[in-house]
Amino acid sequence: TSVNLPAYDLVYMLAAFWTRAQRASREEPTLRRYQQELSRLGVHYPWELLVDDYRLSLAYMLFDAVWNGVSGSSRAYWRPKLGCLVDAYHDWECEAL
Repeated sequence: TSVNLPAYDLVYMLAAFWTRAQRASREEPTLRRYQQELSRLGVHYPWELLVDDYRLSLAYMLFDAVWNGVSGSSRAYWRPKLGCLVDAYHDWECEAL
């Protein structure tokens, strides 16, 4: 177990392994459903804050893919993961953070 940024697990489940084409139709609806379910359960987590946390987690997760590469993971694992994350980083305009 670990403690991490609020949307880190979401980025790991969605952006780290979904291609740009897969994310185009699935990512935002999945995030909205997540946020709505939290609200239904009484957790106040506004959409704007979730998006900010998601973007920050995307930037942070890039280092995870790099770490995978230098720590011995196979190229077949870390390279596609890095590519997906870089695409998501640009699509969510994380460079503006």
